[in-house]
Amino acid sequence: MKMILYVFLSLSAFLSFKSCNETEKPKVISPPDKVTYERDIKPILAASCIPCHFQGGISPYKWDNYEAVKYKISLIIDRVNKDQGARKFMPKDGTKLSPETIATLRKWVTDGTLER
Repeated sequence: MKMILYVFLSLSAFLSFKSCNETEKPKVISPPDKVTYERDIKPILAASCIPCHFQGGISPYKWDNYEAVKYKISLIIDRVNKDQGARKFMPKDGTKLSPETIATLRKWVTDGTLER
C-alpha cells in the first residue's frame, strides 16, 4: 500500500511540475519590419536599374528620389513582373528580378510606401 501511495504522490508531483513548465510565458512573434524606401527599395533599384534610372542615365525616370518612386511604384511593379524579353520588360536587357525582390516591392506598397 505504501508503494502505491509513493507512486501516486510521485506521479502527482511530476505532473504538477510538468504543467508549470507548460504555462511559461507564450512566445511572442514580432511582426516583420515594414519595408522602407531608404533601407529596402532604393538598394533594389540601385542594383537593378543603374545606369538608366539614376542621375546621368538615359531614362527620364530617376529612382534615386523617394517621391518619384513612391508615385511610380505601380509602373515599376508592372514592368518587373513582365516576362523577360516582353515589351517594356524591366530591367531592360537585364535579368528578371527574383520573386522575393518583387514581393518586397509589393510589400512596400502594402506597408504604406514609407520613406524611412
